[in-house]
Amino acid sequence: MTPAQYQDLLLPVLRRLVAHQSQDDPPERYRPSFVYSVLDQLRWRGIRLGGRRGPWTVGGQWLRRSGRGGLPVIPLVRRDDAVVMTDTWDQARQLAGLLNWCDAPVINHQHV
Repeated sequence: MTPAQYQDLLLPVLRRLVAHQSQDDPPERYRPSFVYSVLDQLRWRGIRLGGRRGPWTVGGQWLRRSGRGGLPVIPLVRRDDAVVMTDTWDQARQLAGLLNWCDAPVINHQHV
């Protein structure tokens, strides 16, 4: 598959994820297993995503008290106003690399 085909495959899933994460009090946690399986598939194919430069960057949201796993910060991926929270720093680096690799546009949850 080409990077553009991966983009077509991932954007609908990521839009749903961003929409879910932007809810004030989501009813349950949404785990983007499909996105993680795509990351694993690309890693298996030898495509190195972590550290890939582009408009998608890794950042963090500091918490007032420790969150999941005792972390004081939530790892996230950001481009402009679009933010995708991840469970780990490695997932954030890999996801940012994937979005840069496939030249993903800003993910706007209003187009879900």
